[in-house]
Amino acid sequence: DQPKRKRIRKHKSKKNFKNPNNVHVEQAELEEQQSLLQEQLQPQHTDGTTISKNKKRKLKKKQQIKKKKAAGLLTKASGINFTYQPEESNSEQEEEDVKDTNEKEEDIKDTNAEDVKGINEEGVKSTNEKADSILNFLKSTREIYLYDGLSKDSESAVFMETTEELFKRLESHSLSPSDVFILDHMKTLLLLQDTEGLKSALDMFPEQCVMPPDHVRVISTFFNYWVTHILPQRNSE
Repeated sequence: DQPKRKRIRKHKSKKNFKNPNNVHVEQAELEEQQSLLQEQLQPQHTDGTTISKNKKRKLKKKQQIKKKKAAGLLTKASGINFTYQPEESNSEQEEEDVKDTNEKEEDIKDTNAEDVKGINEEGVKSTNEKADSILNFLKSTREIYLYDGLSKDSESAVFMETTEELFKRLESHSLSPSDVFILDHMKTLLLLQDTEGLKSALDMFPEQCVMPPDHVRVISTFFNYWVTHILPQRNSE
């Protein structure tokens, strides 16, 4: 008889065989380790609770803002502050500011002086033009007055001399501006043929003017001559 051969059994490797129960245990341990690792990575509050996604996002934004501020990249908020906040300045800067202010004030004074000077020049020019117009008017009136010979004053040498003095003052623009204004006003009333207004102005003229009384008499004589003779004659025609 032939000897029996022993059958050699091949044992399966334990590495390839796993107990199903052991697989579940290992998977649970792996999940627990991942959960612990995730908790360690997430920022927490002081009370130990996990920060929500929204709070986590806000915290991240604050950290970015802090980094930008530290780097000098972040400016002030978009809102504009109009409150005046003077900055500290050294003595040299203050002196410069005072100097600039003084220069501006001087410029304003110079400008105002030039404006006043211009106004005065315009006023003088206007007064002189009015004086020239009044002089021409009175000269023409004197010629008519002397031609008519209706008054004894026309034969008086004193009256004629006083008239020449008045004309010279008008011609040299040495008559008071206020008197020139009054005479121009009365001449305007005459041209408008406002006899009542002219009579009222002639009554107040001696009190309002500053010219000598004999000059006042010459003016009153010539204007009254217009009221009593020339205007009525023209109206009758």
